[in-house]
Amino acid sequence: MCIRDSAVEAARAELSDQGPRIVEKLLSYTTETVADDFATAQTLTTDGYRPQIIAEQQRIQQAGVVTNEFYAVSSAVLSLSLIQISEPTRPS
Repeated sequence: MCIRDSAVEAARAELSDQGPRIVEKLLSYTTETVADDFATAQTLTTDGYRPQIIAEQQRIQQAGVVTNEFYAVSSAVLSLSLIQISEPTRPS
C-alpha cells in the first residue's frame, strides 16, 4: 500500500468516525447557547460553505431561535469507496 492509499484510508476512517458528530455540531443549537453554537458551526465549515451557514444562522435569529437538536448516526455517512475520484490522464 502506497503512502497516498494509506492517507486516503486514514481520511476515510476519520470521516466515517467524526463526520456524523460534525454534522450534529453544525446543525444543533439551543436558545441558551445559540451564539456559541453558531460560532462553533462556523469554525467547522469550509471557507466555501461558511457564507451559506452564516446566512442561514441569520435567518434563524430573525425568525426567532428555538432549540434544534440534530442527531446523526454513523451509518448515515456513506463509504468513500463509493465515490470515484478521477485523476487527470497523463500522456503516454
